[in-house]
This record gives sequence, structure tokens and C-alpha cells, in this order.
Amino acid sequence: MTVLCLVFPSPTPADYEGSGSAEHRVTRQKWEDLQWVGDSVASVKENASVYERLHRPIVLRGRIVEQLGPDRYQFEDTSGSIRIDADPGVFPSAKVDENTLVDVIGNVDVEYVEGMELDVAYIRVVSRQ
Repeated sequence: MTVLCLVFPSPTPADYEGSGSAEHRVTRQKWEDLQWVGDSVASVKENASVYERLHRPIVLRGRIVEQLGPDRYQFEDTSGSIRIDADPGVFPSAKVDENTLVDVIGNVDVEYVEGMELDVAYIRVVSRQ
């Protein structure tokens, strides 16, 4: 017995263009294309639960100042510091140290035991000093 399966492409859904659509459309872009628009460690800490619920990508500009563990680092900007979780694959091929200005791009992750951190999807070098 032969079974014939037909697959029909589904129509592409139209994008919503109304209120609130612009801030959610950013999640469809590649991580690498996201630009720093002024997010700070202080604003992320203040609004952590909102950022986590929305799963909104965050772009922070500052320096990775210390390695805390295999994939954990301390990140600082002019407003404060936050722990980040960055797998080796998210680092650029260029050397990154405490003198390198970087954009870290990821999502806020609030854990009951370990607290808040930024789960990093991409790191971009801005400049070296």
C-alpha cells in the first residue's frame, strides 16, 4: 500500500502594523544587527521582571571586567554592574579584555537561587583602549 502525502505551503501571515508592533519586531532581526540605544545596567535591573516577561533583547554597552566562572562574567557600564552568562561561541574572534568596550546583546534571565543575569547571545567589539 502506498500512502501519498501532499504538503501545501501555508500563506505567509501579514505583520501587525499597529500600536506596539515596532518594539516587538526587533526580535525577528539577527542578534548581530541590534544596536545600542541607551539601555543601561541600572535600567535593566530596575525593570528586570518586565524585560524577562517580554523576552525583549537588551543591548548594553560597557566592559567585561572579570571572569567569575566557565561561562559567567561581570559586566560594567557607567551606571553599575551585572552578571552575564556568555558561552565561548558568542565572543568575537578578536581578543576581549577589561579594556575593550563591547556591546553585549541578550535577554534578562531572573533565577530564584542565582538572581538576575543577562543571558548573552552575541558580543560585539566597539573599541579598544
